Amino acid sequence: TLAYEQFRLAENGKLFAVADLSEGGMALRVIDREDLAILPVGRHVEGVLSLKGQRFPVGAQVRHIKGDLVGFRFEDVAADAKEAIRHY
Repeated sequence: TLAYEQFRLAENGKLFAVADLSEGGMALRVIDREDLAILPVGRHVEGVLSLKGQRFPVGAQVRHIKGDLVGFRFEDVAADAKEAIRHY
């Protein structure tokens, strides 16, 4: 898990720790098993990715679930967010 990076899901405001991050996507750690029900494979989500104190709106699609990790592929990411992720 990365130190302070988080993703806030737009629909309910829930915060998830970012466990892995790349230009193509991210993996979130899901502590509450009930949250897996709202993150099925194939689902598109919107939210805010917090990186080093900066916040970026992003859209992503759930690609896989393994244990307590949910993997996403980025879909809607602004240029400044892509740049911040690349430098991360």
